[in-house]
Amino acid sequence: MKAILEFELPDDQFEHLVAIKAMDMYALMSDTLEHIRQMIKHDQNISGEQAVALDRLREFILDEMKSRDLMFINW
Repeated sequence: MKAILEFELPDDQFEHLVAIKAMDMYALMSDTLEHIRQMIKHDQNISGEQAVALDRLREFILDEMKSRDLMFINW
């Protein structure tokens, strides 16, 4: 199976960049979520309140990704 995306450049420059950089953005989000998880689990320098705030942020991001059908792997 093949999928071919076509863009009218330069008019669709933004859409083109979004399409070709989507994997990089997804990797960034994945790395960020993992970093937050590691901070909550292992960072001795964050307070309980900070850990709760980070966990809420992580859950918000995951919920938004689910609601936008962007969950391609399970975290």
